[in-house]
Amino acid sequence: VVQAQANQEAKEAEISAATLIAQKENDLEIRKAELQKDADTKKAIADSAYQIQKETERKTVEIATADANLARQEKAIALQEKEVELTERNLEATVKKQAEAERYKIPVRSEKTPDLIRIAFFKPEYAAAMRKAEELKEKGYLVWLQAMATFLYSREEMERLLDAVNRVRPDGFYMVDSFSTMYGEDVRQMADQILARLSPDIQFGFHAHNNIQLAYANVIEFFSVPTDRALIADGSIYGMGRGAGNVPTELMMEYLNKFAGGKYDIMKVLRVFQQEIRPIFRQYYWGYSPEYYLTASKGTNSAYSWYLGNREIRDLTDLDEILDRIPPEVRYTLSREAADEAVRSYCEEKRL
Repeated sequence: VVQAQANQEAKEAEISAATLIAQKENDLEIRKAELQKDADTKKAIADSAYQIQKETERKTVEIATADANLARQEKAIALQEKEVELTERNLEATVKKQAEAERYKIPVRSEKTPDLIRIAFFKPEYAAAMRKAEELKEKGYLVWLQAMATFLYSREEMERLLDAVNRVRPDGFYMVDSFSTMYGEDVRQMADQILARLSPDIQFGFHAHNNIQLAYANVIEFFSVPTDRALIADGSIYGMGRGAGNVPTELMMEYLNKFAGGKYDIMKVLRVFQQEIRPIFRQYYWGYSPEYYLTASKGTNSAYSWYLGNREIRDLTDLDEILDRIPPEVRYTLSREAADEAVRSYCEEKRL
């Protein structure tokens, strides 16, 4: 009995152990299944996230590509529009240029046109001036040539100029004291040089400016030059002219009445001054000023004083030093760029 009981207990213990092992194995399988399921879920989530990210990146690339294509298209359209606009502007400019050229085209001389045309030119322009003079002569005009700032010509350059003038054979030729740099002796020497080479059938004139108040005196000196040909001098009522002005016509008439047998009625001119010129003078002053003296003293176009005055350069010391900075090659005519650069460099140096 004892043995049977022992066997029974042993069998029960074996069954219990087997049951526990089976249960443990079952729990293990369940846990493994849960872990696998969790792993599969995470993998599925990761795969889904990857696909989503991949799709997002693909769409981003597509959008960027589309934007780039659109930008290229817009740029191409803008370029085309710009080209069209540029073409239209060029065409418009060409048409305007042709229209302007036609508008200012000088017709053949007639009862409706002036009889005489004067061509004023600076030294760099004299070849073009000769061509224009020949063109105007062919159209029947009386032509006068006016060599601006004549003092800028060397003796050799003046001889070449006069040879060209003699070939063109205009009706008259002028020497010009454009910047009012000439004194009486300068006027006489230049007039003598020109008269020695200028063809006798070409009339000779003088145009004076009054920056240093010698215009009238210089005209008297010009009229005193020994020559058989008639001499002509420009003037304006009350010296009306840009900047310091010109020789007063009424003063020239007085001189010619006294010393050259003239019979001019000066009161007629003075009445014109009183009725017409005086109101203009009150509004637009001309005449001597230290500013115009400074330009004359430096052989510089008086337009620089006007331009620098408009730039609020009022102090005469400042003006003097700025004018010294104008390059010699552009002093004969106003260069706004050169004037602006002179002001800039002077102000910069003054600040230092």
